[in-house]
Amino acid sequence: MAAVRAALDGVADGVEIDVRRTADGVLVCSHDGDLMRLAGRPLVIANSRLGEIRRVALAGGHRIATVDEVLATARGRLVIEAKPVTGTAAALHTAMALCLALEVAPPGPAVTVSSFDAALLGTIRFALRHSGRSYVRTALLGRPGTPAEVLLRRTLDGQHGELHPHVSDLLRSPQLVDVAHSLGATVTCWTVNRRRDVRRLAQLGVDAVISDRPAVARAAATAAVQGARAQGSNL
Repeated sequence: MAAVRAALDGVADGVEIDVRRTADGVLVCSHDGDLMRLAGRPLVIANSRLGEIRRVALAGGHRIATVDEVLATARGRLVIEAKPVTGTAAALHTAMALCLALEVAPPGPAVTVSSFDAALLGTIRFALRHSGRSYVRTALLGRPGTPAEVLLRRTLDGQHGELHPHVSDLLRSPQLVDVAHSLGATVTCWTVNRRRDVRRLAQLGVDAVISDRPAVARAAATAAVQGARAQGSNL
């Protein structure tokens, strides 16, 4: 939560979080499947209850956050990346947990749910629409090395509104931004930390970038827009 607050109190328009479901059905924020890297504990999130996970102190005395906590705090834009799961049952349980979290959340950010796991994302999309939450967008993530053209085709096949390509793949196929927009899909690129990449993506017209360095990204994007205006562009 400290990271979320720091981003929102700074220059970020929103935050991106990774989520996993605990053994007792709660979505918590964790990139890794266990707590070994963060806390030196081989505690597997999918096999552990929330109480066990919350008792583990991370660096600086922090604790693993829940999606409910982030939804109660976030503003602007929130991207929730659902980490891949194994099996139909796990996908359904994750989708149901996400719908429940959104149901009880106060009015807040514009939410997009993303995933590398196409089957999981399809299940989430189905659950969102059948629970009356069609306003929540879904986005297919592209792993590094996935051609942007392939990701766009998979995005459209899955009826998702957004594609999230890796920065290196989109820069290899810059024309995909205009193509995606013409087909009604928005483009959010990850993870964009270099100024020159932010400037180039701004020139291409991407809708957003996910960055570990929001202040750098903001400054570079602003410079790109100002430069375009000075040259009479519509950027």
